[in-house]
Amino acid sequence: MGEFIHALQNLFLFLAVIIGLVCSFLFDKKKFNIQH
Repeated sequence: MGEFIHALQNLFLFLAVIIGLVCSFLFDKKKFNIQH
């Protein structure tokens, strides 16, 4: 059971990193569009 929880934590951490990268990428694109 402990390994399953550990795997879930790794999965959530991975998802959080991916979502953060996507959000920052979209935000940069939006900022870029406003400037030009």
